[in-house]
This record gives sequence, structure tokens and C-alpha cells, in this order.
Amino acid sequence: MSYNAFEDCRNLNKVWGNYVLDRPSMSELKENNVYRLVGFNHILSEELNELNEIILKIMKNDYPTSVDTLTDLADWFGDMIVYLIGESAKYGIRVEDVIKIINDSNRSKLSEEGSVIRNPVTMKVEKGPNYWKPEPKIKEYLQSEMF
Repeated sequence: MSYNAFEDCRNLNKVWGNYVLDRPSMSELKENNVYRLVGFNHILSEELNELNEIILKIMKNDYPTSVDTLTDLADWFGDMIVYLIGESAKYGIRVEDVIKIINDSNRSKLSEEGSVIRNPVTMKVEKGPNYWKPEPKIKEYLQSEMF
């Protein structure tokens, strides 16, 4: 049996008394939606500040060993993932399925020959000729899960 992060985060939210949905929906959350998102934004802002602290420690060479640096980074990455998966569960969104669609879209950025196209200044991966936006497929996926 493999680990299912979505179900684990979903169950933990239930234990904490947080409302989670089985299917994607906004209706059950309508009244509290803005407040939830404002609170979630605050949590993410705090987490981003933690990353800034890690960056400063790295710049100051304040980590005794590289495993100490990696430990803090792994904890930060994990916290961000748990927060994001947990919040998606409140809306009934199985974010792993959305990530698959986004990664498929990202793969569509490749050139005709299958190579990566990068902006030479920013090094950002650019969109190739076969690129497709993920939002229409995400919408289609969510609609299929809602009913």
C-alpha cells in the first residue's frame, strides 16, 4: 500500500474539526470562503517568512552541516505541501490530479524536437509550439468530479 498524502491530510483535517468535502464544491463553503482564504493567505505568508529565515541562515553560513540545511528545507517543503493539500481537501479538490494536468501542460512546452526552450536572460522555460494551457483541462476535470 502506498502513502496517499491527500487522504492523510484530509483525515487530519477531519480530526481537527475542519470541514472537508468529498467532491469539488464551493456551495458548502460560500459563507466562510473569503475568511478561509484570508486565513490561508496569512498561513502561507508566515511560511514564506520561514523560507526567508532559512535563506538568511544559508547566506550567513549559520548551518553546522549540510544535513542541517537540508533538514530545514525538507521541513519547509513538507509544511508547504501539507498546507496546500489540506486546503485543497477543504474544497474537495484532489490536488494530485490537478498537478498531473499541470505537469502534462508543462511537458507541452517542449520544442518540436523535444528540447527545452529557455529565456536566455531569466532562464525561465518558455512555451513551445505545442503548449496548451492547463486551466481548460482542470475545469473539465473538476466538472467531472463534481457530479
